[in-house]
Amino acid sequence: MDEKYSLEKFVPLIKMYAAVIVLTIAKQFLFVGHDHLVTHTHDWMNDFMGIMFLMAGTFKVMDLCCFADAFEKYDLVARLCRPYALGYPFIELGLGVAYMFRWQLLLVNWTVLALMLVSSAGVAHALWNKVDAKCGCMGIMAEMPVTFVTLLEDLLMAAMAVMMLYM
Repeated sequence: MDEKYSLEKFVPLIKMYAAVIVLTIAKQFLFVGHDHLVTHTHDWMNDFMGIMFLMAGTFKVMDLCCFADAFEKYDLVARLCRPYALGYPFIELGLGVAYMFRWQLLLVNWTVLALMLVSSAGVAHALWNKVDAKCGCMGIMAEMPVTFVTLLEDLLMAAMAVMMLYM
């Protein structure tokens, strides 16, 4: 197996997603009740996206310049605009707060859809051109390369935004 795709490199991402799922289920169960877990997918997805953006944004701001340097190597907008690369973690934190407080969800979901599609295009471009770049998805918390997993993560977030727009 290619060392770039070794499971060890993805353990931090797997742990983060496991934590997001556990926190989402806990929030739903503790604050809404166990019957709510099955019947209100929209609330579950809002909490999942909120927690995900809050965790990812927090990891990125821990070393903002390091994140921005990595992000500029594969994101189409960040490559052209350093302030966007530096501001992106704060955009994620804002989106996370908006999801958790159910604030302006129509605008939030359209914003997430646009961000994730632009990010997906950049990741696809980097993969197509075999750019050797570190994925900035977890900031300094993990040394993960940009791979198909990065693209899949962006596309799944975009798909969840679309689902929430039409639910």
